[in-house]
This record gives sequence, structure tokens and C-alpha cells, in this order.
Amino acid sequence: MNRATQQLLKASECGDESIIRQVLQKQALGEQELDFNGKNSWGNTALMEISLRGDVKILALVLDKRSLNSNIQDAHGWTSLMKAAAGGRCGIIKSLRKYHVPLNFGLKNKLGQTALAIAASYGHRNCVYEILQGSCAEVNEVDQCGDTPFMVAIQAMVAVQGLSDTIEESRASSPILHAAVNVPIIDYMQVIQFLLQAGADVMIRNYQNRMFIDYLAGRALAKVKVLVRKHMDAVDSEVRVYLPKEAVLACIKEYLVGDMTFH
Repeated sequence: MNRATQQLLKASECGDESIIRQVLQKQALGEQELDFNGKNSWGNTALMEISLRGDVKILALVLDKRSLNSNIQDAHGWTSLMKAAAGGRCGIIKSLRKYHVPLNFGLKNKLGQTALAIAASYGHRNCVYEILQGSCAEVNEVDQCGDTPFMVAIQAMVAVQGLSDTIEESRASSPILHAAVNVPIIDYMQVIQFLLQAGADVMIRNYQNRMFIDYLAGRALAKVKVLVRKHMDAVDSEVRVYLPKEAVLACIKEYLVGDMTFH
């Protein structure tokens, strides 16, 4: 890796716009070559670092570079889009769409998560909206646990509230869930609504043979079943029933904000 590329990576990591301008100017004049897809010691490209920081102004400086590969993955399978989704960098996602940057929304990291699933996990409603608006992403794509973005959002929301003991250990100890502790419930509600509007299938079972409703049980199992009966034709998870999206939202809203005491 040449010195100019190293400068670009360092400046992208630090958000040093002046250095980036200088490096790009020299490259434009043919004074030096730049590898826009080179990686730093963290395994990040310049675009990944910019996405992590959420610096839309700096992003605009490099987006017109034809050699820029926006779908490069790091050692863990994360792309620039995924990093923006995890950080709630909605401006980055919007800019990538605005400039028609080629984005593969179907790419998965080593946990089987797409950018949509990651944004849903963190409760980043604006990121979820932008990804859904700018892609043909499969809203029912599953991760390594067999969970769709809808199911992941449900699990994260419940875990944040501490209302369920049905979350697998791998989920409960997830950095994503720990980072989502301060996310308002209303944000998760909006995420869930966006996913349902985009065609999320609420009847999908994950690899533990669980549906979304199983994660709304746990410690409040009896009370939740009473609420669910108001909106479902059958409570038994073995019975596949048609569940209107409006019923799902009503059920979750009542479950979360209803006049109930959880023990």
C-alpha cells in the first residue's frame, strides 16, 4: 500500500477533510495513485471508515470515484452499508442511494445478517426506512438463527424491556442487544411497522421452530396469551393462521403499553 492510500485511510478514519481533499487533488493531477479499496489495520476501507463516522460531506468527495467498491466486506463480512446501518448513519445510507452507488443489499456478514437486519436490531427506524426505500432487499431473509429482520426487531425490543426469558443466550449476550438498551420502544414499533408494510411474513419460524409470538411470551406468558387471543384466531403456535398486520401491531402495542404488571 502506497503512502497516499495510507493518508486517505487515516484521514477517513479521523474525519480530516482537508487531508482528503489534498490527496484527491494530487490523484486527479496524476501526481500519485490511490487505492480506494485499500484496507487499514482494522480491515476497513476508506468508505467503511466514512460510513462509521457518518460524515456525509466527506462521503461526497469520494463517491464519484469509479474504482470505489461499495460492497467490499471486512474480515467479519461487514460492508460499508452494514456499518452505517449499525451506527444509525441514516445520512450515509441516504447519500449512497442519492448518488446511485451500486449496493448489494443482499450481502450478509458472518452471522448471516443483512444491513436491513442490522438496522432493525438496533432499532434504527430511519435507516430501516432508507434501506427499504432504496432496495429490492428480501425483507424475509433469515440470519444464522433463522430469524428474519422482523423477528430480530421483536427479540431486541423485548430484550431491551427485560420482559422475556425466551431469548437464546446467543441473542441475549449479543452486543447489538446491549447497544440497543437505550433505544426508545417507539423506535422499535416504527421499525416493525416499516417491515410489516414491506411484506414481512409474521408466520415464519426460525431454526428453533419459534415464531415471533413466542418471544412475546416468557415471564408474562399468561397475560400475553390473553392479549393475543383478542387479535388471533389461534394462540397455539403449532396452528398456522392468517394474522393481519394490523392485528400484529395492535397486539404488540397493547402488550407494551397496556395496563399490566410484569413480574
